Amino acid sequence: MIPLSAPIDVSIELTARCNLHCLHCFQPDDRKYPALTTNEILDIGHQMAEMGVFAVFLSGGEPLLNPDWSIIGSVFVSLGLTVGLSTNGTLITLETALKIKELGLYKALQVSIEGSTPRIHDAIRGEGSFEKTVRGLDHLAEVGIYPNIAVTVMKPNIHDVPNIIDFALRRNLNHVHVMSLMPAGRAKKHFQKLDPSLEDWISMEEVLQNKAHYLKGKISVDWGNRRYLPRDHGFSEDQYTEVDRAFTGCPAGKSKAVIDFGGFLYGCDLLKYENICAGNIRQTPIAKIWNSSSAFSDWRSRTPESIIGKCKYCKWLFACVGGCPALSIADGFTMHHSDPSCPGPVNKE
Repeated sequence: MIPLSAPIDVSIELTARCNLHCLHCFQPDDRKYPALTTNEILDIGHQMAEMGVFAVFLSGGEPLLNPDWSIIGSVFVSLGLTVGLSTNGTLITLETALKIKELGLYKALQVSIEGSTPRIHDAIRGEGSFEKTVRGLDHLAEVGIYPNIAVTVMKPNIHDVPNIIDFALRRNLNHVHVMSLMPAGRAKKHFQKLDPSLEDWISMEEVLQNKAHYLKGKISVDWGNRRYLPRDHGFSEDQYTEVDRAFTGCPAGKSKAVIDFGGFLYGCDLLKYENICAGNIRQTPIAKIWNSSSAFSDWRSRTPESIIGKCKYCKWLFACVGGCPALSIADGFTMHHSDPSCPGPVNKE
């Protein structure tokens, strides 16, 4: 594939620190190196704007723990970047909400909720966290901001996901993003205990499909299909153009990049491994890493033709390109191996 001259979107960690200790956090606990300074982060913003990056998402850790988050957001916006913010919501005061509105960060604001009640949410994110997050949502509502909600599906909350959608609807929120648990960071230690069964996931999807249809026009719901469940995608391989192929499958290193709190550049939040790190912006400009890194070249070579294992014989290989490489790597394989979580293949006719 012909690589893009710049990633479409970049996530940048403003800090590795967090005020919560969630069971399912995908961030590694063992990263011990100096954090980027505010000036270094601002320089990254200038580099991204010059490259033509479209969107930047401020993440962490908890990004609001960086005392200069609003300065960074303000400068990034002034550079013409579309800026989003991903937060647990517990630190959002009325003053913070007003600043988010002033900077325009509400246009791509995501708040994490793991349960519709304190009992479910706090069992995952820590005692008292539900009340603090709801208070943050209240402050946002006071200034007319209604963020997206993100929920990670686990055994403790899989049957509560429809209730979380109702919770969001009652609060006039517009969108719920339902994500699957991934074996990275702290979540890897608890993965077997937390990961729902395939049967429960399928049941949840059926409920969500019905609920999303019923609530159409009131709230939108999407869910990441980690298991790439066999289904009719509504199109055929011969309809795929070269442009379609360039944007099909995992976007890591193709249209997406992640900069961690120490300046290390990766293709994905779930793939912060030393052997597939693309480089560090303290030593090399982002554009050079993006265009010259062997790690990113490897990611771009992940095509339907390169996939190893069961997916190679599936009729939907052209659509999902072997599923999620983070799951293959977590199981000790390479990025070119088939997603081990998929129940396929669906045989070609």
